[in-house]
Amino acid sequence: MVRKVTCIIICCFVSAGAWAQAGEDDYRKMMKEGYRYLRLFQAANAREQFVGAAQIAQTFDNKSLYAVSLMGVSQATWYAGNFHQAADTMKPALQYLNTADTGYRVSAWRILSNIYDDIGDYVNAFKAVQQALTINKGYDQLNEQLALIQMGKLYKNIG
Repeated sequence: MVRKVTCIIICCFVSAGAWAQAGEDDYRKMMKEGYRYLRLFQAANAREQFVGAAQIAQTFDNKSLYAVSLMGVSQATWYAGNFHQAADTMKPALQYLNTADTGYRVSAWRILSNIYDDIGDYVNAFKAVQQALTINKGYDQLNEQLALIQMGKLYKNIG
């Protein structure tokens, strides 16, 4: 009897581990596909993939993965021209990212700055890009360059 119970418990752990791995694989595939669609400027298809990835992340109660998928949803929404909704989606993504997610936090603030720029909300655009630069502080050279380019674009846009 003890062997049967032990075997059942082990099978449950193995099944749960396999299910978790399959879910993580599905998450990665959906995120990869979402970004592929973004590169093709197919915002609706990208958004669908990112929303699916967000649902998987919620299933695992993984806040970082959920935040990254929300960043994708925000970008797809932005590409579709729904700027206010894109900004509103990026804000919770920032709340779910923890301090260890430095690269994602920098990217999220930089993207949010771009979204605010498209809305014409230059005050919040400047605040967002400054936040990106503050968090970055030499962490990622590419993100730093992109943030500085965004800063220059903002100065140009306001004259």
